[in-house]
Order: sequence, then C-alpha cells, then structure tokens
Amino acid sequence: MQARDTTEVDGDGHVLYRCQNQGRYIEKRVRGQIVRLDNRWVVPYNPYLIGQFNCHINVEICSFVKTVKYLYKYIFKGPDRGVVETDEVVDEIKDFLEGRYVAAQEACWRLFGFETNNKSHSICRLPVHLSGQQYVTFKEGTSLDSVIDQNAETKLTKFFELNCHIRALIASGNQGIHMLLRYMDLPLYYKWDVKNNMWERRVRKIKVFGRINMVPIGTEVFYLRLLLTHVEAPTSFEDLLCFHDIVHPMYKAACIARGLLQDDSEWKNCLQDATVIVLPKQVRRLFATLLVFGQTLDPLSLLKTHLDAMSDDWRNDQNCYCKAIFSIEEYLSSSDKHLTDFFNIEELNEFGYSNIVDVGGDSNDNIDFDNQNITFLEEDVGRLNEEQYIVFNAVTTAVLNSDSPDRLFFLDGPGGTVYGNGNKWNCRMPFE
Repeated sequence: MQARDTTEVDGDGHVLYRCQNQGRYIEKRVRGQIVRLDNRWVVPYNPYLIGQFNCHINVEICSFVKTVKYLYKYIFKGPDRGVVETDEVVDEIKDFLEGRYVAAQEACWRLFGFETNNKSHSICRLPVHLSGQQYVTFKEGTSLDSVIDQNAETKLTKFFELNCHIRALIASGNQGIHMLLRYMDLPLYYKWDVKNNMWERRVRKIKVFGRINMVPIGTEVFYLRLLLTHVEAPTSFEDLLCFHDIVHPMYKAACIARGLLQDDSEWKNCLQDATVIVLPKQVRRLFATLLVFGQTLDPLSLLKTHLDAMSDDWRNDQNCYCKAIFSIEEYLSSSDKHLTDFFNIEELNEFGYSNIVDVGGDSNDNIDFDNQNITFLEEDVGRLNEEQYIVFNAVTTAVLNSDSPDRLFFLDGPGGTVYGNGNKWNCRMPFE
C-alpha cells in the first residue's frame, strides 16, 4: 500500500484506504534480515468480523455498478461451466444461451419490461464524391445506357440543383418556406424520393440527423467533404472552389482560403519580417524554432523561400546553402531534434545535406574538406616564411596541447603582405 492521508475511490471502484505515515514502525526478522514494518504493511481488516468468525474477513464498499454486478455474478453464477463438443457442429445460438450470464438486477429489468435500448433519431446517410466520380451499382446484364441513366444523379448533385432553385426563388422575392441549408442539415427539411431521385419538402417534421459519409483523410474528396460541412447552399462543385471571386484549383486550397485549414502564411510573414530586421544567424535560429514549436505544414516551402536570407552571411561561398542547413541542424540538436524529423533525405540532399552527414564539423568549417585539401595544406605549410611558421607552430601547439598557457592570439597586418592571406586561410581550416 501507499501512504495517503484520506480514503479515496479510483475510477474502477477500488477503495484506496487511508494509510498515514506517522513515523512509527516495528522491526521484524524476515528470512534472516531485519525489516522495518510501518502502516503501509497493515492490510485492511475488520476487528469485529475477525473476532466473530475467527478468520480473515473484511468489508468493502460497493459504489460502482460494475462492482455490484460482479458481486451478484460471483454469488449466484453457480459452478464454472465449460462447453465440450465431440463433433464439429457449432450451434452459436445454443452456445450463447448456455454460456451467457444474466445477473439478478438485469433479470428484474427485463421481467418488468423496461427498455433495453432506444433510438430517438433516425440517420440519413449523405454520399460525397468528386464531380463525375460517384459510385455506380448495377445488376449483371443491365445495359450500359440504363446504368448511366440510373446513376447519373445522386443526393449530392440533386442538392446542388435544389440550391440553384432556392437561390432563384430568393432572387425573385418568392422565397416562401425555402431556406439556404448546409448539406448535412438538408434531411431536417427534405426527404429523399428514391423513385424519382429528388429531394422533396417534408410535410411534417421528424427527428432525423444528416450525416455525410466518411472518406479517407488528406484526399481531395476529404476537403470536398469539409467544404460541404461548412459552406451554405453551394450550387455546384465549381461553386465550392470559389471564394471571394477567386476560383481555386483544388478543394484543399479553397479550404485554406476559407480558414477551414491551417496554413503557413503566419510563419511566412514571420520569416519575411525577420529577414529585414535581424541577421541571417538569427533567421536560422528562428526557422529552427518554428520547426520544433510552430507545427508548420509545408516546411520545405518555407526553407526554399527563405534559404537565401538564411545563408546571406556566406553569400560568396559556393557551399553557403550547405553551411546554412548545417547551422539549422545545430540549433535543432539543442531541442533533441534533427532535420530528418521534418524533411525527407532526398529533399535535404538538394542542399548538400549528404556532405554534412559524411564530413560533420562546425558550420564555419569548409564542408568539402577532404584528403586533397589536406595535401594542399601540407604543401602550403612548407611554403610559409619564418615568421608565418612561428605563428603556425604557436597556434597549432595551443590547439593540440590543452595545458598550453597561450590561448589567445591576435593577428594583424594588411592583406597581401607578410602574412599571406591565402596561406593563412588554408592553414587555419583544420584547427578551428
């Protein structure tokens, strides 16, 4: 048991008794070892029942329906039963009748004739499909023309026709009892005439719900379903694509324009503002933060749009994109994330990610540093003059020897003079 100051009941109806940690304990030898026993070692018990029946017996509170039914079943179920068949005949009805258990309270409920189930509303299923892609059913031997005629109109296409008629009545001032409805609200006021394939106005109101059929998420028909759920009285498939006089090419784009789906416009504006007022390093840090916490929908598009700004401090370097990508990877690693958590390897290789993985190193290093560069470096060291070689030895000694007292160096001199800018750069690379 665990120490607790009050008695509690968990979600399954089990009682968690009060067990105060008062600091009192006794020591008892168990299997050759001294064990401290406190209140947590005391199991629930009833002193009166123990004395009355001279056995371990206890009382539990039954506060949940499951517990009550369990007790009835435990007492009245009789001996355990098993079904043994000597042949392969399976009588599922007989097995159910012999194997089921009806508790006393359930039997009383049925004897009194109380309802065991009830349905207050009926459900009208509403199909959803793309233009000209409705499901077609037909019997074998039916002619093609007959199949086309029978399946040309659906509940959805007739819904569009009905909306055209209602909008025409409203425009002429003869609206009457008609109103603009969403697809899922249509069964409340109209019923489907199966024989004539059309929606008819209900004479009396009944309890009914309209429910649009489920479709695979992420598909165009899914976004069509989303539009039908929110758009009032559309007149055609093309009408659903139009919003504020702009016809969108896809239903997903129409959903984004209506604000039914989240998009990356906020992050695009954020990065666009950042490229104007902060340094490229800060833009890279911001982009990494958006990847981790912003839940971007299309991070690749954001990366391609703003990669020039994020690599602007290496503008004259042919590996500027590669260095910017690796810098972003470093920021992500501080949050225990990696670029591969947000991008495919193929997408990253477009910016030289494979070179980063193969070589590694700091984002300020030459990413393409290889054996050929090392050969050039050795040749450059041999061409150093006396003063350059002294500086080279002092710096390399400080880097390779952690106990060296020389830790800070200041290099000064006009370009192209005694220091030799090109040799200085090549000798510096492997020690940064």
